[in-house]
Parts: sequence; structure tokens; C-alpha cells
Amino acid sequence: MGNIYAVRAAFIYSWKLTTGGGRFLSFLGTLIFVVALGWFAHESGDSSVVTYLAIGAYMMVVWNFCVFRMGWSLRGELVQGTLELMLMSRTPIMTIMVGSILAVSVFASLLGVTGIAIILAFSPQFIHVPNLLILLASLGIALAATTVVGFLSAPLSFLTGGQDTYFEAIRPLVMVFSGFVYPVASLAPALKPVAWALPTSWAMGGLLSSVESGRSYGNTVDHWALALATSAAFLVLTYLLFIKAEKQVKATGILGSF
Repeated sequence: MGNIYAVRAAFIYSWKLTTGGGRFLSFLGTLIFVVALGWFAHESGDSSVVTYLAIGAYMMVVWNFCVFRMGWSLRGELVQGTLELMLMSRTPIMTIMVGSILAVSVFASLLGVTGIAIILAFSPQFIHVPNLLILLASLGIALAATTVVGFLSAPLSFLTGGQDTYFEAIRPLVMVFSGFVYPVASLAPALKPVAWALPTSWAMGGLLSSVESGRSYGNTVDHWALALATSAAFLVLTYLLFIKAEKQVKATGILGSF
């Protein structure tokens, strides 16, 4: 029960921190790229392209917000002087951080709606949804996959000293290899394995498959399974990196050096 209380407290604290004082408005910078996608949607005049870009815009907004906020989450605890308290707690650091990560993810899912709205504002068309429940399930898995990939950035950013270059390198690469802007199938054969290693690429495939008419949902389920399997692998890697970060701090005994 202690771990549940810790996650709950971290969620509430992170939610207030994320939504208060207009701090979340940093996501507006992402909308510049979404506007460009909106123009492409308008020029295409193809409903299937509009649907693809609407889904991609949603994922783009969610991802960019998640990776930045999650990446700075552990580093932020250090800056605020609360990391020492976390280390003294019997609850593992990663468990505490789960609450913070979930708060960011839930709020990011709400911000992502602005991406869809912008695409439809440029090209007002109805997005056909053959099965709403399938789409909602795909969306849930996509959000989980994005959260998991973003969560990995928390210990990584901490271990690399919180360099801004880390975010600038990771954010666009994940968008490209996840198929947010154009299909993974269009990547060069040598680059496709990178996409296949990302849960977000399979999740994006599941989302697209769930809105395609006249097709069996077997392909959608396959994408779900692969998204969840790769997400599990990312969680294991994240866990190992959290252990490494904690060991480094305890070995030096000087938090301010990281």
C-alpha cells in the first residue's frame, strides 16, 4: 500500500506542477510543426491523408510534451532538492517517478487534441471510425507506448547531465522512426529495424489500422501485441538505468555533481 500512496502523491504533485502557472504552454512550440502538417492535409485533398496526419499530429503533440517533461522529471527533483528525500525513502525512486510520469502522460493526452483540431481546421473532413472501441483501445496503447518511451528519458537525461542536446536529438528521431509524419514502410530498409524497436511505431500502426475500413482487425491486434512487447522491453531498460543512476549518486555522495 505504501507504494500506491507514493505514486498517488507524486501524481497529484506533478499534476499541479504541470498545469499550474501556464508551464504547459511550452507545448505551443510544437504546434508550428502541426500547422505545417495541416497545410499538407489541405493540399492533398485526400481523406485518408487527412486521417493519417490528424493521428500523427495528435501523437506528435503528446510525444513532444512527454519527452521534455519526463526527461526533466528526475533532474528536476535534484534541482528542487527533493531527490535526497526520495533516496531516504524505502520506496524505489522509479516507483515514485511513475506517479509523476502518469500525470504528465494524462495531461499530454488532453493537449494532443489540439493537434487533431488544427489538421481538421485546415481540411475540415469527417474522420471515419469503423469501430470506436477498437480505436479507443488503440489510442490507449499508443499513449502507454509514448509514456514508456518518454519515461526512458528520465534516467537517461539524468545520467547525461540534463544536456539540451539530448532532447533536440531524441525528439525528432522518435517522430521520424515512429511514423508520425509519414509511414514507417517508406523508410530505407536499413533504417526500418530502428523503427521496429520503438513501441511508438507499432502503436502508430495500430492506430492507423483501427481506422481503416474493410480490413480485418487481426493486423490491429498484431500491432497492439508488438507495441506492448517492445514497451515491456523499454520498461526493463528504464528500470536498469534508474538503478544505475541511484548507484552513481550513492557512490559519490554528492548530488550536486550530477
